[in-house]
Amino acid sequence: MAKDTVHVEIKRIGLDVKLKGVSPEEIANLAGAVENEMFILEEDGEIDTLKQAVHAALFFATKAYLQYKDTQAEQQANNARADKIIERLQQSLNALEDSHD
Repeated sequence: MAKDTVHVEIKRIGLDVKLKGVSPEEIANLAGAVENEMFILEEDGEIDTLKQAVHAALFFATKAYLQYKDTQAEQQANNARADKIIERLQQSLNALEDSHD
């Protein structure tokens, strides 16, 4: 196993995982979250491990997508605020220049 590869188990299935930019502790926490989601699905009557894994993957992909959308919306709002500030500053500079003419 490579130095930066982490061994995790999800529902007794061993995986050697290498995720760039993610610490071994974070990988273990993510694996635990996936396993927990799979157990929740199992409690809801879903027995097939592959289906549980796909549902869990979709659940986490949806969470990541929604977080991305929220971040994009926040960035657009910040850009709009910055544009308004720039516009006000430009108006103030123009007024200042006009008063010195």
